[in-house]
Amino acid sequence: MLSSAMKAATALWVNDYSDLVTGSRRKRTIPWLRKQAKVEHPWVMLRKEIGSLMEKAMNQLAKSSFDPEIDALIEDANKQIAELNRQAPSLSLHRSRLSRENLHEQYNRWYADK
Repeated sequence: MLSSAMKAATALWVNDYSDLVTGSRRKRTIPWLRKQAKVEHPWVMLRKEIGSLMEKAMNQLAKSSFDPEIDALIEDANKQIAELNRQAPSLSLHRSRLSRENLHEQYNRWYADK
């Protein structure tokens, strides 16, 4: 379910890590270039995508709580959360699974103050 931009960014970050481990000279230039090009870590992009999926689901809940699209949006967000939890560099960045009952609470916890 990753977009092509996220797959490309993931590949770039994986290459940086392998360069860092092998001691390549590129390790000094690639992160700088990526920063200049404003390419974000894949987990940062996932976090933003999860937020937009949560917003769509909350908007659908406000319109009609019986819409089956809400469950599809929550399931997509949960898949993205699983991927985020695999990629995030710290346990404090991990997210818990979503449901209709905890959607608003989790959104407020993760995105409301940002």
